[in-house]
Amino acid sequence: GQVRIAWRTPEAGREGNLGYTETFWEVDGDLTAATITMRLDWWAPREDCQSGYDLETALLHEVGHAVGLPHSDDSAAIMYPWIPACPDLRRQLGPADIQNLRDLYR
Repeated sequence: GQVRIAWRTPEAGREGNLGYTETFWEVDGDLTAATITMRLDWWAPREDCQSGYDLETALLHEVGHAVGLPHSDDSAAIMYPWIPACPDLRRQLGPADIQNLRDLYR
């Protein structure tokens, strides 16, 4: 499938979202495409993430949705519904995220 990334200004009804993902599936369950839409503001500089949000952390979360991962109850997982503000960076999948991917694609 194809994954597209778009940028936006805050939208009505989604003002509090850093980003969101829309997925498109075949009837047989195969993912055909995904669109990740990220907000244009709120991002902190990569080299000095002291306030705001880390773009890589938020984008990795949305890519997780693009490949079919749901939100996780594990607060240490990248798929936890809320990411912390800087400087708490999460730029890699955690054990729960990896296990969920394995379970999804067996």
